[in-house]
Amino acid sequence: MIETIKIKTRSGLEFSADVAGPAGGVLVLLLHGFPESRHSWRAALPELAKAGYRAVAPDQRGYSPGARPDPANLDNYLFDKLVADAIDIADGEAAAEVLNETVRREDVVADLRAEVYFKLGIFGFAG
Repeated sequence: MIETIKIKTRSGLEFSADVAGPAGGVLVLLLHGFPESRHSWRAALPELAKAGYRAVAPDQRGYSPGARPDPANLDNYLFDKLVADAIDIADGEAAAEVLNETVRREDVVADLRAEVYFKLGIFGFAG
C-alpha cells in the first residue's frame, strides 16, 4: 500500500512523499528528474515494498508545495541544496520510523539525476 506523507527537514521545508514498505526496512530513496514528480515511482514503490524495502519517493524542491523557496533567488535551487534536501529527507524518514533502536541502514538511491547521487557518494551517504 502506498501512503502519502509529509517530511519536514532541518531547513524548515516540508516535502510531500509517497512511501511504501515496512518501517524497519532498508531505506530506498527515489528521486525524480525534471520535469517529473514523485508519481514517476508509483509502479516501483509496491514492488520495493514487497521485497521488504522502505521506499520513499518525495517531490523535490520546487515541486512540493511546502518546499518552494522564492524562485526569484536562484541560489535557492543550487545543486548543493538538492543534495542537502535528499540527505535531510532520508534522515527525517529514518528518524520518524525508528524510536530508540539501533538503526541498521543501507541506503539505496535511485534517480534519473546521477549528479545528485554522485555528490551523495562524496559525502559518504550512499551505500
